[in-house]
Amino acid sequence: MNAYEKINSMITQRLIERIEATNQLPWKKPWTTELMHDDV
Repeated sequence: MNAYEKINSMITQRLIERIEATNQLPWKKPWTTELMHDDV
């Protein structure tokens, strides 16, 4: 694996981790968003 592939795989892994972390945040879930809209 050359340097470009190594960097590319690192960036991809970071993106996946960020997406997974974002999906675990409560305010990203649809039902939470609907509840917030009801409060406004």
